[in-house]
Amino acid sequence: KISNYLTSILQPNKMRDNNPSPYARSEIDLECLSERISAMKRQEERFYRCGDYLKQCSDIDVSQHLSESNEIDTLQSNAVVDAECRSKMSKWCIEVAQYLSYSRETVSIAMSHLDRYLSTKNGAANLRDRKDFQLAAMAAFFIAIKTSSEPYQLDVKCLVALSKGVYSEERFIQMEKDILTSLDWHVNPPTAEMFVHHFLSVLPLSAETTVVHPATVKNILELCLLQTSYAMSEYSFVTENQSVVALASILNAMDLTDYAYLPQKCQLSFGNSIFKIMGSDVLTDEIKNIQSRLLNGIPQMTWHNADENNAIGAMTTTAPNSYNSVMKQYGSPVAVYERQ
Repeated sequence: KISNYLTSILQPNKMRDNNPSPYARSEIDLECLSERISAMKRQEERFYRCGDYLKQCSDIDVSQHLSESNEIDTLQSNAVVDAECRSKMSKWCIEVAQYLSYSRETVSIAMSHLDRYLSTKNGAANLRDRKDFQLAAMAAFFIAIKTSSEPYQLDVKCLVALSKGVYSEERFIQMEKDILTSLDWHVNPPTAEMFVHHFLSVLPLSAETTVVHPATVKNILELCLLQTSYAMSEYSFVTENQSVVALASILNAMDLTDYAYLPQKCQLSFGNSIFKIMGSDVLTDEIKNIQSRLLNGIPQMTWHNADENNAIGAMTTTAPNSYNSVMKQYGSPVAVYERQ
């Protein structure tokens, strides 16, 4: 039975961090690190940029309406899919990922697939129907899982079960093919989380005479991941470069860290190292703007203290203990599309 099948694979767990801890490294080769970050930034600019697809869709609707009527007062948004739909789908992906002990990065990659796909001509068609949008989001999540190193790989049958039968195996497979083709198989986006780990790699050795304690770096990392998770869930960040979001989250985390644990000298040295790596100032108006937006979003996130000795915990939700609760919480995200 499908119920027994799902119960056997959906084991409650906390979302894990798929990247190595930056503070565990004893030596950092800044030249090598700079080359890796530069390569990630080139990929970011060349293959993984995302447009404001909801606005583009809305502009097309307005243009079509004006060509048919001179009256604008009665114009309503014809783009059925909106930012709230995207937020709900990202939340669903996060909850499923937490339950299956998938990494945060897998969800970020899934949302990157979805956003870039909806920015293409083929993908834009799914913005007219929430049912199609939901299918695209679930397929994007499926692709992210398949290309990851997650301990368990969901199959199409499980996706059908999670959708409560709204979509068939054939529809999932076809949507998966359409996404991969539309993205030209660019399925390894550099995420904000990846940039955070690379940037923080210079922090332990960022001062000549003072080394930041690993526990402090861990707390900074958790604060950064809180912010990047928020940015990943919010449509307003889809057009931003992931490297900039990552850097803004680090600067916020440092501002929130007491000087007793992160001396100003360390912060200045870190800024100089990042300047050498990035080749630009870390206090641009663009970064300051994103810093402010990230800080405003922090209170909206739900977090708990994963470790009593750690003031900053990890994102989580209450894990279900039965098949019924699994399907109630993680079945088809009916908040976006509900089968009549």
